[in-house]
Amino acid sequence: MRSKQRGLTLIELIIVIGIISILAGVSIMTYSDYIQRAKVYETLLLLSALKTPILEFARVQNDDGNWPAAPASIGVITEGQYTTNITIAKPKIWGQVISLMSEGSIILVYNTITHVWTCTHSPSFPLKYLPHSCQ
Repeated sequence: MRSKQRGLTLIELIIVIGIISILAGVSIMTYSDYIQRAKVYETLLLLSALKTPILEFARVQNDDGNWPAAPASIGVITEGQYTTNITIAKPKIWGQVISLMSEGSIILVYNTITHVWTCTHSPSFPLKYLPHSCQ
């Protein structure tokens, strides 16, 4: 009489564990990049929220060159979970991104002639975490 094989052999288990560990390694690297991009987007979102209040402040003062001294003076959120040190300096606003893998600044610059905001970054900032509009 033949006996039926039940379960997996040791070789099959080792192969399955190897495949799972490779997939886990790839997904952890992808997930950490995703988290870093989310931190950068938080900073960009906070800076973008400053655009309209700054321009409104300048228009109320009847001078495009008169900007508020600090973000808190116009009643906007100045810190997030991964963002600190949002600063206003004519014609720029910038925020410091704090994260485990990258630190740097995202800078929004207002052109008073074309009335367009442009995004740039500090030189040490890793480009792979920035949106295409800031690279």
